[in-house]
Parts: sequence; C-alpha cells; structure tokens
Amino acid sequence: MQQSRTSAPAVVGALRAQAERLCFVTNAWGAEPRARLAQLLLEKSGFEGGRVFFTLGGADANEHAVKFARQVSGKPHGWVITRERSYHGASYAAMALSGDARTSAQADAAAYRVLHVPPPYAYRCPFPAGDDAACGRAAAEHIAAVIDSLATVALRGMGQELAGEESSVAGMQRYRLPARPPAVDGGVAAHHRRQRHARHL
Repeated sequence: MQQSRTSAPAVVGALRAQAERLCFVTNAWGAEPRARLAQLLLEKSGFEGGRVFFTLGGADANEHAVKFARQVSGKPHGWVITRERSYHGASYAAMALSGDARTSAQADAAAYRVLHVPPPYAYRCPFPAGDDAACGRAAAEHIAAVIDSLATVALRGMGQELAGEESSVAGMQRYRLPARPPAVDGGVAAHHRRQRHARHL
C-alpha cells in the first residue's frame, strides 16, 4: 500500500471510494464494479456474447478450467493431459495437474485423472529430433498417441473418458522454458479434427 501511495494516487483514491460504497461482496452476489470489468474484458477480447468468470487465484482458475472442460464435454471424469515440468498451483488438484517432481508425491495424478506428457523443449528435446520443427511434430504425435490410447480404453468399456484438454500453462520459472514450436499446436489441432471427422463417418 505504501508503494501505491507514492506512485499511484489514483489507485488509492479508487480503493478509498469503493471502500466507502462497499468493502466486500461474496462471489455469490453481483457487484457493479465486477460487472463493468467483465464488460471491458469482453470488449477488449472481442468475445462478443461471452461470459466472464472471476476466480480467486491461479490454482482456483485452473481447477475451474478443468471443471468447465469436463462439463462442456459431458465427461465428468474425463482425463486431462498436461505437460511435465509445468506448474499449475499449490492446491491438491493443481499439484496433480502440475508435472512438478517436487510435489508429485503429494498428489496422485491418476486419482485426479491427469496424465503428463513431455514438453516440446527444443533445446533438449525428449524425442529424437534434429530441429525445433521436428521436436514440435514429435511432441504433437506423442500427445495424439496418448489421446488415442485413452479413447481405445474407453471403447473397451473400462470407464476411461477423455476431457480433451491440453494445458498450455508455462513451465516452472526456474527452468525458463522457451516457447513451444508451432508444430505442437498445429499437430494437436489437426489430430482433434481427424477424430471429429472419424466420429461423423
């Protein structure tokens, strides 16, 4: 707050004005400032007709993202695929989503129906690849193979379902991972298109 007083008096003034009107409101209720912010976010994003869901923090946001993916797909126990050496938060579900070896023993990823795949880390690619593009393609092919294996198990009637969310949360800051090769996103998207086409045949 001291920093705000010296560098952003407008922020302090806005906080004071809001506190005089309403100090706190639960997420279960509407609030005029939150509604205005939601409208601004929709306008800036160009997401016409969209809706905004406010959360309490990063782990909370990630858990809600998984919840929404499962609700939309109609698979409440659907699998989620995330990257090894990734960080999604400190709650138990977020630790299960994270591919962080330091916390993997504290949260059973399989119990949360989470699978981890190697990251498209072109500098030390976990796949046999000669360049960034080849590493990206190999990573996408591996994700596709994991998706196919889950779908095969589901078809065999073993109760395995796939939410189909591939997390793109950045890796832990200590590793400073570079941006993933474009082939990863393109390859995974192409695989999803082929699956949708096959289901309509």
